[in-house]
Amino acid sequence: MKKFDEIREKLNTEDPKVYFSMLEFMLVGWIKIAEPPIDRMSKEELFNDEFYTGYIYGFVDSALQGSSLELTSDLYGDIISGLYVLIFECSKEEGIKKLNSSFTPSSTTKKTQQGMMAGGNEWINYVNDKKFDEHDQLGSLISGIHEIKNDVLIIFGDILFDENIIKQMIQSKEEITVAVDSNWRKSYEVRSDNPIELAGKVLIKNNQIIEFSENLPIKKEGFEIDEFLGLIKIKKNKTEQIRNLLKELMKNHKGKFHDAKSFQYAKLTDFLQELIDLRFKITPVIINGDWCEIDTPMDLELARKKFQD
Repeated sequence: MKKFDEIREKLNTEDPKVYFSMLEFMLVGWIKIAEPPIDRMSKEELFNDEFYTGYIYGFVDSALQGSSLELTSDLYGDIISGLYVLIFECSKEEGIKKLNSSFTPSSTTKKTQQGMMAGGNEWINYVNDKKFDEHDQLGSLISGIHEIKNDVLIIFGDILFDENIIKQMIQSKEEITVAVDSNWRKSYEVRSDNPIELAGKVLIKNNQIIEFSENLPIKKEGFEIDEFLGLIKIKKNKTEQIRNLLKELMKNHKGKFHDAKSFQYAKLTDFLQELIDLRFKITPVIINGDWCEIDTPMDLELARKKFQD
């Protein structure tokens, strides 16, 4: 599987033809070598099995994320017919005939949906932060520093939000974007065990964030003060700079780091403030949708009520 991993690293190519051939190679290798064992399922059975056809669709859909290609029904048909030709060693015409009698993503069952999820998960890399109890938020991000490449979404693990919010973030064209809530004060009226003064606040002027800090006041004349959700998007032209800066700070920073007593115990907002101090432009996205933070049992009950549907 090492060869597959090497190819995955190259799948950010913007040339559709090159991308397509890499994807085909991986899928052919997976079908012929990795899954499923030959004594359990023939190649013909594979392409007619709901789970495995769903798996292939989920695999392709996830692989195309971040490429110049979109998984339309026509492209999916091209990929599958191409796989038939390569795997069954038949002509393109025979491959198309086989395609016409097989699964299409428009006719999904529970089993195909399970396959799609499994196929998509092939593209998830897990990072084990073994020293999580020795640092704060920023240290956990640093443990996955090698994954900060291409366009990146950084999402806090203690928030829930609807899909409109993630769509807003993905659609942003700015180099560094953070999600903020301008109606945040209302939520603290029912969060009696979460002091509003400790909210992760951002100071905004002329649609630019100029300060991140829990120590900001709730209101400030001439400025907008919103709450930071815990959603950050970084465009790929900035990720190398971000990685290098984190490495430099890890190696050389001593003493207090913005609101944190040290770099070791820094939060993401401390690092965002460092970026601002270094003249990085950080643009807010005023979110439109439901979200909540879960810090306490009361927060959990509020979240259940908000997202019960």
